[in-house]
Amino acid sequence: MDTKEMFLILGIPETKDEEAIRQAYREKLSAFNPEDDPEGFKRLRQAYEAALSCAGQSGETEEDDSPVGLWIRRAEEIYGSLLARKDPEHWRSFFMDDVFVDLDSGEEAKRRFIIFLADHCRFPTEVWKVLEKALDIAGSREELKEQVPEYVVDYLAHYCENGDWFPYDWLEGDDGADYDLFIERFFAIAQKMENGDAEGVEKLFDEADSLFISHPYMELERARYLNLLGKTEDSRAVLERVIGRSPIRATGVCLILRPGSSGAMGRRTGRRSI
Repeated sequence: MDTKEMFLILGIPETKDEEAIRQAYREKLSAFNPEDDPEGFKRLRQAYEAALSCAGQSGETEEDDSPVGLWIRRAEEIYGSLLARKDPEHWRSFFMDDVFVDLDSGEEAKRRFIIFLADHCRFPTEVWKVLEKALDIAGSREELKEQVPEYVVDYLAHYCENGDWFPYDWLEGDDGADYDLFIERFFAIAQKMENGDAEGVEKLFDEADSLFISHPYMELERARYLNLLGKTEDSRAVLERVIGRSPIRATGVCLILRPGSSGAMGRRTGRRSI
């Protein structure tokens, strides 16, 4: 996220005043419901942390070699591998560690891991089920709000209760690639296509393409974008390529091409207009 974007999201001029950044974040947050727009919430949080970092507030500067710190580092390693991150067994094993189950360190480990999840929350539904079983975020949200910021608890509880519809198994790329950034760009593009807004979309596609990651849903958005620009034949070519892939065929998604229109999303109902 570049400087211009982060301050645009926060709604203030570029500044190194940490209190001004915090105040802008609090004001945005007060009118925000993470359950209605989890992607928007994540971008707001990212903008806030990036702005603080630019202002000289970069968080912990020394490596934490305590048992809990090493345990959190292990979480970072699992999360950094797409194959490991998607595998519920990796997380079940992770939560069996003595640091987490021990009465002396368990509560601090749980608190630290929930904070970790605020910025590392791209998991398939099956993994969210494991996280909820281990952490009981949705079941004990009021108690957790005494230890962790309320917006973090509500955001994570949303995923614990509802899971994540995004099909992670269809992602293709290097195991350690930046999948979070790719998915963030996907949702930003999809939102613009919903609004029929082509401004800045080419740049978003370029940023996603530079990660050397692919996903059929991103290609469907590319088809919508080309169609919005009036490049109907190019759009059809992308659609034909994507529809030929078995994951898309298996969903039974119906794609309707409307010349010059961005269409309406209908992924979850099995019908989608382009």
